[in-house]
Amino acid sequence: MEPGGDAHRGAVGNGAAPDGQGLGVVNRAMEGAEVQLDDFVGAHAEYNEEEEERKYFRRKRLGVIKNLLTASLGGMLTYGVFLGLLQMQLILHYDETYREVKYSNLELQNIDNKMLMGINVTPIAALLYTPLLIRFFGTKWMLFLAVGIYALFVSTNYWERYYTLVPSAVAIGAAIVPLWASMSNYITRMAQKYYDYVNYKEEHVQEQKRAPHGAYNSYIVVFQTVFYAFFSLSFVCAQMPTFFFLKWYLYDMKHTVQDVQHCGTSSQGILPGINSTVLQRLPRSSELIMVESVLMGVAFLAMLL
Repeated sequence: MEPGGDAHRGAVGNGAAPDGQGLGVVNRAMEGAEVQLDDFVGAHAEYNEEEEERKYFRRKRLGVIKNLLTASLGGMLTYGVFLGLLQMQLILHYDETYREVKYSNLELQNIDNKMLMGINVTPIAALLYTPLLIRFFGTKWMLFLAVGIYALFVSTNYWERYYTLVPSAVAIGAAIVPLWASMSNYITRMAQKYYDYVNYKEEHVQEQKRAPHGAYNSYIVVFQTVFYAFFSLSFVCAQMPTFFFLKWYLYDMKHTVQDVQHCGTSSQGILPGINSTVLQRLPRSSELIMVESVLMGVAFLAMLL
């Protein structure tokens, strides 16, 4: 009998593999795992790195275009809501009957003058702190906060009082310059990113160096043109509250300007002789609340954009 034969047979009988056989099984298992790993993470025959890179930067460019369109749409809605509400508010407050019936104890014309003063004068001071605000909050947060202030201005019209209208108008004036400065900065940055994604193979883009002088110009012009095309539509949106709601309560033009003798450069401020009553009948408070709620919803939509 060979030495250790009984031990060998005992080990086999107990289910344990001999040393050589066990190592062979382990080696085959490791080789099989390596093959599966190579199949999983290895380079596929049909994988085209250049094509995948091209698709990646195409998705990046589409994302930039989406950001441009949403920012332009948000700016259009924000300014359209502001102008539309302000126009409707000034028309209602001008009517003598509306002032007497709705707010007989308030001097709404005086409030309107102070509101316009706050909206038009406060931006002069905003020129001083706008760069600091944009640097502190960042471009996107500054946009969000400024549009929120516009939404705040809309909300104050639910309760028209001196202590709601005038402070909100001053806040609007304080937010006008930061809003449009950060918007312009954002649009310009999107144009620069689009240039980088189009020319991703260029050496200065890959090494993140400064672009050649004037390289961004054409992209910036196109992007700003798209933005201002949307922004011009805000003047159309501003007419919607008057067109769809207020015009049904207004007298025709002949009644409103029947006593006007001079206009244009020969007049100053409100036209002398314009009729102090421009409303045929007064709109209901519930109808005004409905219109203001729609404008408020549009303002919140602009914030989300």
